[in-house]
Amino acid sequence: DWRFVQAVWAQVNSYWPAIAAKQKREVEAALAKELGHAEIELQGAMSDHEKAEKRHAAAADTLEKALADVVDLDKATCHLAEAKTARESAETAVRDADRTRTELKTRVDDLEEKARKLEPLRADLRTRETSLGTWNLLEEALGKNGIQAMEIDAAGPEVARIANELLESCYGPRFSIQFETLREKKSKAGEFSEAFDIHIFDNGIPKLVEVLSGGEKTIVGEAVGLALAIYNARKSGVRWKTLFRDETTGALDPDNANQYVLMLRRAMALGSFDQCVFVAHLPQVYEAADVRLYVADGRISTRKEAA
Repeated sequence: DWRFVQAVWAQVNSYWPAIAAKQKREVEAALAKELGHAEIELQGAMSDHEKAEKRHAAAADTLEKALADVVDLDKATCHLAEAKTARESAETAVRDADRTRTELKTRVDDLEEKARKLEPLRADLRTRETSLGTWNLLEEALGKNGIQAMEIDAAGPEVARIANELLESCYGPRFSIQFETLREKKSKAGEFSEAFDIHIFDNGIPKLVEVLSGGEKTIVGEAVGLALAIYNARKSGVRWKTLFRDETTGALDPDNANQYVLMLRRAMALGSFDQCVFVAHLPQVYEAADVRLYVADGRISTRKEAA
């Protein structure tokens, strides 16, 4: 019936608030429970998100480092290739150095062997150098600045004395000569060189050779030549018996011809010669000889001066 329905509905409506409140409590309790779970899950999710962000950041850092390592790897690869090239060059250089060292050692061994072979030659060379020094000293001693110069210096006064005696036999005391065996160098003042200069004096006055007449030059020249011959004969230790003169009278005039023969006679006496053989073409000269040999037409004839 409608009333019954209404009564039931009214009863139901009276229970409805309680049921609604209970359901609300249950729903709220369920919602609260679900909300708690959701908050826990949210916190977990947030924690997971934070961890994920950290992992992402770490991954990004790792990625960046990996990219950097890739660049470094490329550089390292280039460096490695360069190092390999350098090592190969160094190994080649070492092989070349070893080969060069071997070649040099071979050369050194060869040179040492040659040096050993040269040692006797060096010893012989030292001996020869010592001997050469002795010969050089001997050469210098026997040269123009050695014993010769000393002999010239020592012979000068004696040769001048003999020459002056010969000149006196021709001209009396008019002409005399003097030898200068040392001459001062023009390039270095105070230094001297060996010389054999002749100074002529006419009655004690110095006179140049250039102003002498032809005959006077011949007489003075012959006086010096004969003086040297006589000096050498005395010093040689050998007694020379014959004095030879060959065509030394070419410039003599008639006045000097007889004086020339007188000088030859004086030379024979000073040199202890037994005879003097001379060649002459001037009659004034050869006619004053004791014995004359004439050579003509393939024949030789002799004429002796009457006593």
